[in-house]
Amino acid sequence: MSLAHGPKFPSQDLKFAIDPNNVKCLSTAQTSASSGTKTLTDMVSGNTMSSNCSYGSSEGRTWLYMSSSAHYINTGISCNTIFSGGSGTMSCWVYVSSTARMCLFSGYPSGGDNRWDFEITGLKMQGGFHQDGFNTASTTFSSSIDTHLAMTYDGTTLKFYLNGSADGSFSRSRSLASGTNLSIGNRTSSQVAQFSGSMNLPMCWNRALTADEISMIYNSQRRRFGV
Repeated sequence: MSLAHGPKFPSQDLKFAIDPNNVKCLSTAQTSASSGTKTLTDMVSGNTMSSNCSYGSSEGRTWLYMSSSAHYINTGISCNTIFSGGSGTMSCWVYVSSTARMCLFSGYPSGGDNRWDFEITGLKMQGGFHQDGFNTASTTFSSSIDTHLAMTYDGTTLKFYLNGSADGSFSRSRSLASGTNLSIGNRTSSQVAQFSGSMNLPMCWNRALTADEISMIYNSQRRRFGV
């Protein structure tokens, strides 16, 4: 898998990953849209999924570009499978200019006790479970800059990480195994927080990675984004 640069990367318990560099680039500008349904491949399982998000290229890197309610990824993989023990980690790189509320990862069925989202709003991470209300990270990150975002949950504590560093910790007692398919860029059940911008390397683990492991991810991938 071409998912990282550098010798250290926490591949154990990695359950889902998309690397746009392994997808044919269909447009030449980072914000250029290309029409039609695309086929994406989970680098872990080899499963394919359809998406209407477009591909863009910037500085030799290929991105997933999303700008409308049609531009999201229904992975077709249940959160019960990815986060089988109820715990997990989600991470990705983003390049955004809007301060609007935007979904990164979602396990949000139409009902049930474990509806959750990992989002950004006002250029801050937020996330959590619908029944408990969302928590917001501490730091406002800069717009129009490649930024690494991560959220972990171990069954009792929800944590945010910005560019490899801790950015908030909150007590919660739910489960990421929500019984619906993992969605990226919007909810599948109610599309209310469309991601608008460019995303790269969305990845999921079925356990809460440690702070050191999150730092490893950031440092193993940052050269790819010139950070």
